[in-house]
Amino acid sequence: MANTSLSAIELFAGAGGLSLGASWAGIRPIALFDNDVEACATLRRNAIGVHGIHPNSIRDENVESVDFSDFKGRADILLAGAPCQPWSLAGSHRGPDDARNLFAHVVRAIAQIQPRAIVIENVQGLIRPKFLQYRNQLLEWLSSPQLLQIVGSDRGAARGRSGRNRAKGYTVYPPVLLNAADFGSAQVRQRVFIVAFRNDEDVEWSPPVRTHCASALIRAQVDDGAYWRRHGIRVRRTAERRRANRSCEVAGCTHEPWVTVRDCLKGLPDPRSSGIPSLQHVFVGGARTYPGHSGSDVDWPSKTIKAGVHGVPGGENTLRHPTNGRVRYLTVREAARLQDFPDGYEFAPSWSRAFRQIGNAVPVKLAKAVVESVARSLIDVKRAGAA
Repeated sequence: MANTSLSAIELFAGAGGLSLGASWAGIRPIALFDNDVEACATLRRNAIGVHGIHPNSIRDENVESVDFSDFKGRADILLAGAPCQPWSLAGSHRGPDDARNLFAHVVRAIAQIQPRAIVIENVQGLIRPKFLQYRNQLLEWLSSPQLLQIVGSDRGAARGRSGRNRAKGYTVYPPVLLNAADFGSAQVRQRVFIVAFRNDEDVEWSPPVRTHCASALIRAQVDDGAYWRRHGIRVRRTAERRRANRSCEVAGCTHEPWVTVRDCLKGLPDPRSSGIPSLQHVFVGGARTYPGHSGSDVDWPSKTIKAGVHGVPGGENTLRHPTNGRVRYLTVREAARLQDFPDGYEFAPSWSRAFRQIGNAVPVKLAKAVVESVARSLIDVKRAGAA
């Protein structure tokens, strides 16, 4: 989908995975907000050539202090990947009591901007039973025709309560859990999306349908060996047969195979012998294994890329050699590819800071699939109205 003529504003844009996916879906970004100066610097480096947005439209501001009234009626879609630490399994699990819980300010922005649609992204932990009460409260805020009055009761969000600023109500769909590998990313990464449409749009929406699956990959590796022939290497069966025993849909699968690390990194040289500094493809030593952190299998989608470089909760971000089992760290460019960023995308010059940006991003192909499904609903209702 391209040239939709739809526009978007994003809060907590980070390094730009969600906004880039929206751009790939044909959505025109008009403003990206993040209070991380380095993340905004990365966005500006890639603004015109990748995102299609002027660098001046990238705002390194804290959303808690931004008055979004100037954007009222200017954005079709509001995108928001609110901080995940309050809900993450690797975090403090404090949820709504965590100072980094900024959902109330997302709701305030919605009330002031009144976009036609909303896409909120977060980690799987948000839908844990532990947070059910708060999650229901959040969905109620999103659907209420008086959003600002309601969010005034939440921590630090009471602003602009005049009746003239009341937002229209929204139809909020139940949170959906999606795996990036099911949409063509070479990474197993579960993310939660909450989608809503303004009631006056009268929109019907369904989550995007997966295009890839594990069973198809197992079939290509175990049944016909097409995967190994494509890469010009000998068939390796032991691990794949174990996977096949766990699968219940090998025979009937009609999806594309999951994309593996080997697929994704094809064309990049081994950084230990031939790095490419201009692509941020440079070897960094010191990787090791320890219980629960054994590296990613090159012939399977990678484990979830994390915002750190090692340890818990930083993650391992390593690759395991298919024959000797030794591990090495991913390079910045390899991690970026696993998150679907194009090779020309520039991150922070520091290896650790670049990993922080990449690990916090939404896989671009997953973002595209979700935003494209939302855009399609908006376009369909517009066409129906024109008819």
